[in-house]
Amino acid sequence: MAIRLSSINPKNGYDLPGTGAATEGSMAALNASDNLVPATDASGLKVVGILTAIEGAVGIVECDRLLVKNDSTNGFDKYDRGATAYVKDKDTVCTATGSTNKVVAGLVVDVTDDGVFVDFSPAAIAAAKIQSAAIADLTTASATATQCATAINSILATLRKNGIVASA
Repeated sequence: MAIRLSSINPKNGYDLPGTGAATEGSMAALNASDNLVPATDASGLKVVGILTAIEGAVGIVECDRLLVKNDSTNGFDKYDRGATAYVKDKDTVCTATGSTNKVVAGLVVDVTDDGVFVDFSPAAIAAAKIQSAAIADLTTASATATQCATAINSILATLRKNGIVASA
């Protein structure tokens, strides 16, 4: 018999480290030791949602469409719905331009004057990571194609200069 999980929120909380634990109401992430810490733009962190409660040494997170701050410099607007949101700090998301380590927070659902609604569900975070990786791959491919075009043009110029190929 199948048992339905009525929510995307985890049934069990995450362990908090002795020091440096995430704070209630802010984005939280798992570090390399699988402890719940504040989400930051530091490599190796895995965002899991917003910390809503602390029960002893365990942090309880919510993984829904939740409002966070929009970065004032590299923020989102209403045309960015569906874009990947990256962690700027524990309370703020930004575009890829504003992120050094590209720590994925989730998917942008909506943008208002109050901030950005981000989908922190596990599926949305996975989709955002795939989207982020695809964009990085395309950027690399574009740079490689540009390098190839530059090299080909340089070879053609040399061949033309030496009279091996006629000028265009």
